[in-house]
Amino acid sequence: MIIQCILVSFKGADTVWSAWYVIIAYMCQNPPRRKLPLHQGAKRSLPKSMNQIRVVWCDLLVNTILPMLVTSHSNLKSLTTGVDVGSRTTVKYFAYGSNMGAEQMRQRGIHFVSRIFAALQGWRLEFNKLASRNPQEGFANIVSDPAERVEGVLYEFDEEDLFKLDRYEGYPDHYTRHEVDVIAGECPTTAIAYVAQADKTQRGLKPSHEYIGRIKQGTDLLSAAYRDRLLTHETLD
Repeated sequence: MIIQCILVSFKGADTVWSAWYVIIAYMCQNPPRRKLPLHQGAKRSLPKSMNQIRVVWCDLLVNTILPMLVTSHSNLKSLTTGVDVGSRTTVKYFAYGSNMGAEQMRQRGIHFVSRIFAALQGWRLEFNKLASRNPQEGFANIVSDPAERVEGVLYEFDEEDLFKLDRYEGYPDHYTRHEVDVIAGECPTTAIAYVAQADKTQRGLKPSHEYIGRIKQGTDLLSAAYRDRLLTHETLD
């Protein structure tokens, strides 16, 4: 469980490289001291020349070779994910509506590096966000409710992609960003969720059949019970 939590909080491969860096650096600074056979005039410590060689080699390894390997690893990840993981900041986003669907996120230009199940305790899913196209239609929203739980998808992507998502979500006029504590697997983590502005909500709204269909595309990670309840929600048509 501890390892899983570390992988949720950090990029697993990058953490491994960092761990190797620390181990190698420590070993260079604290080499194992094994006893050498005693010959005539021999000492138990390494000769001065050997110590000098060790210092030069460790300096080369830690300051030149290992950083080159880490850079190569980052560049490889950049090619495979479309994200420059070496220099940019990523954010975690909790989706509970149609953005749960991976294809919709790709169509919106979001280059996510991970997509996993997550749950948000103490909130309730509502379809009370007013739709501009129909005053009777409601989009997904979450409202505080200590007795409820919302299931969804946790994405991680480049911080710059968050501004793309802002435009689609109507931030800040229609939705505001809200930091929430979700559980991914068994691990707590903080993520951004969009919560509808109070003046953009209304009671008695219903989602359209088309909107529920788009939500369905992203329910592959949800529990069967939650998915069934979501997909059988009453619609306008």
